[in-house]
Amino acid sequence: MPLTIDDVIDSCCGAKAKTLSGLTREKFDLAWDALLKWIVHNFDSGQGANFPQFLKITWRGSQYEVAQSARGGGSDQDAKHTSRSSTLMVHERRPHAALSEAFLTQFGLKFRKTPDLPEAKSEDLNYTKLAIKYSQNLGKEEVAAALKRIVSKIGEVLHAGEEVEIQLAH
Repeated sequence: MPLTIDDVIDSCCGAKAKTLSGLTREKFDLAWDALLKWIVHNFDSGQGANFPQFLKITWRGSQYEVAQSARGGGSDQDAKHTSRSSTLMVHERRPHAALSEAFLTQFGLKFRKTPDLPEAKSEDLNYTKLAIKYSQNLGKEEVAAALKRIVSKIGEVLHAGEEVEIQLAH
């Protein structure tokens, strides 16, 4: 059975970890919740979210593709009189999450590279923004320390060959 994010946070809050970081379970929960709120906000606005040390989650596939087709042939003169039609083909955008190269390298993990497809614009993580806009009374340093510790623990767990199940929305 895979570990959940609650299991990961529990291991971040052990007696030894608590003395080293000064972060409580509540602060880890608030920092993780701020990250999730930021991801959901970006997705709701059609953007992706990039946490460079960990994960990029975005929309993949092109939403619209316009194909120009000309009928007829012959000379340029004939082309002027040829009717041109534009066809709008709608493709389904799908959410896509990929662990960052930095994360994979740091923890010696290997994953299949996915094919390159068009992606939605993604916003890079900003700890100050998370603290001010998405957390409840956490400072930038607390958000950064908590998220870095959680990501580090996820990496350690994956490196040990265990599975982690992470829900990116409530």
